[in-house]
Amino acid sequence: MLQEKKALDIRVFQLKNLTTIADYFVICTAESIPQSRAIAEAVALRIKERFPLQHKEGFPQNNWLLMDYGDFILHIFQPETREFYALEKIWGDAPNTLIREAGEAEEGGAVKKVAAPKRREPVRRTAPRRKKTGA
Repeated sequence: MLQEKKALDIRVFQLKNLTTIADYFVICTAESIPQSRAIAEAVALRIKERFPLQHKEGFPQNNWLLMDYGDFILHIFQPETREFYALEKIWGDAPNTLIREAGEAEEGGAVKKVAAPKRREPVRRTAPRRKKTGA
């Protein structure tokens, strides 16, 4: 779902053995505040029944949105803010996976296939073409 909203540099950190904050951090980059909101809304709608939102920060106008779902925390950054806070360096000891394109992930430099969300093809409805009449 992050990829559907064009999130960039999606990385999942497994923190189970390092901290009690959460089991996972999911970090991604959005190129604008509206895109950050779109990503946050898509995540909230998609997983609200399985993972209730426990806490959020950074809304409505911020360069870093944090959504805490208990077992995992989603961080949505603007590029400059992600670089400044450098969570990848802070949690660099944690096993992590870079989500590449739909259906691919990279762990330790090796690309592997992962289950991608099923997408439905959009229904295209077009009106029948009208015949041109000579005038």
